[in-house]
Parts: sequence; C-alpha cells; structure tokens
Amino acid sequence: MRKQLWLLALVGFAILPLSVEAETNLRGVLEEVALRLGLPKSQLSLVSFSPNFPPVINSLVGEKVLKVKETGRWTLGATDPEGGSMAYTFSWGDSINVEKTKPARFPGQVEQFITFNHAYTQPGSYTINALVTDDTGQMSKKSVIVEVR
Repeated sequence: MRKQLWLLALVGFAILPLSVEAETNLRGVLEEVALRLGLPKSQLSLVSFSPNFPPVINSLVGEKVLKVKETGRWTLGATDPEGGSMAYTFSWGDSINVEKTKPARFPGQVEQFITFNHAYTQPGSYTINALVTDDTGQMSKKSVIVEVR
C-alpha cells in the first residue's frame, strides 16, 4: 500500500502544503519547490507528517428485538485508515455492563470484525453505543436500539 505524505514547505513565514507519495524522493521535492518559487534551496525547509484519521465504523448489526434474559449478539466492523490497532467499547444502555477489548492490530487497511453478546434483565428500549478507538486516541461511535420485551 502506498502512503500519502503531507509536507509543509517553510518559505520565510509562508507555509505551502504539499502532498506526495511516500516513495517520492524528498530532495527532489525540495528542488522542485525551490525551482517553482525561484528561491535557493537554502531558504526552504521541509517538514513531513502523516495525517491521522479516526477509525471508520462500517457496520454494527445484531438483534433488534429480544426477550428479557435472552442473549443477543452484535457484530461491529471497523477499519483504521492508517492500519493501526483498534480497541472497542460497548455500552449496553442498561447502566450495568460496559465491555472493552484490548487493542487488536492487523497490518494494512483491513476491516476488523468483533462480536459482543449481552442479555437484558428488564424490558425496555435500550441504546447500544459502540466506541472504536485507534492507537493514537482517535475515536468513532455508532449506536443501535434494541427493544426488550
């Protein structure tokens, strides 16, 4: 997978945002910027960084209606755009149970699936909140509602 690098060319007090493929020769980029601006390379500095985006929750599927004490099953699918590890937290909406997982890491932009089970002891309408956190602290949340009769 080719990664995009984001660069800042510092020209005096001006900052020029640049985007190049990771395989690009950075000296060549510096020379190109200097040439286009008509400045000597000694007046330029390049600072590279890779942006971090929050995980993406692609799906959260499971039971929509349950009986009291019946165990429901929900599966969450998520990806981290940078291919980092992700941890999952499920809040069941009944103020009793919050489940967390340890971070799981799969190289590259692979969708990860994780399944949680839960049973409710009282009838009602419950909002299940799924929170996905990547290894840099970026978070995404998705909710579903389950009716317990």
